Amino acid sequence: MDKKKIVAIFSGLIFFLMLHPFVEAKEKKYNFGFTIGTCWWPSDTFKYMRIHTNPSFSMFYREMSILEQEIKLKPLYRLSFQYNFNSYFGLEVEFGHQRASYKVTFYLRPKYPELPGNYTKNRLSWSVSSIILNAVFQARKSEKKIVPYGFLGLGLCSVQGGSEEDKDYGIEIHSSLDLALKAGGGVSCYLPKILPLGINMRAFIMILGARMFGFYSPYGGFYSSYGGSDIVLEGYNIIWGIELGLKYRF
Repeated sequence: MDKKKIVAIFSGLIFFLMLHPFVEAKEKKYNFGFTIGTCWWPSDTFKYMRIHTNPSFSMFYREMSILEQEIKLKPLYRLSFQYNFNSYFGLEVEFGHQRASYKVTFYLRPKYPELPGNYTKNRLSWSVSSIILNAVFQARKSEKKIVPYGFLGLGLCSVQGGSEEDKDYGIEIHSSLDLALKAGGGVSCYLPKILPLGINMRAFIMILGARMFGFYSPYGGFYSSYGGSDIVLEGYNIIWGIELGLKYRF
């Protein structure tokens, strides 16, 4: 190795050693994150479901009621980008997506006592996509190794659903675009400063939409007399969730 290469290597090393303290001292302004989470949907009802009766329904049945409904959400995937205005406050935009399924059991009450009732089961697939703008409040400076934080956000949530048709009635998950309110907290644990990558853990609650109209059967669940228009269930859609992922700060 000639002298020029040796001088260049040592000069670069000295420059890095001199620059490193300034790089460490520089406040981190940006965060990029990716998380995978799991969710629970504890709402009593699912307001995106629509039911309509066919002409054959009025010939044999008086009403229909929900005996059981179950919502299963698959893993939630989320990307986020955060800008810190100072050491303790920042704004974060996040993009989330998850798929889910909805299972419901109906009881069709006969129109005449001598006719038998009917139990039916339906399963629909649907998905939820969201974009949320969060205000992030950090309990420690953004360049520390362990940074607890809380957040409060508002955004939009898109529900895309499927449908299923029976000879007596039809059921669908109504696709819509709703407001979403989100709040929660977490902690970011970063690796040594030489590698600005950390583990991000957080929990949240998200409320989708608002209460819709509807009425209930004394036999349990929602019902409609034969004929009539679409049935709309009522209730808030509330999601609880926890997430784990990686966060890169720069």
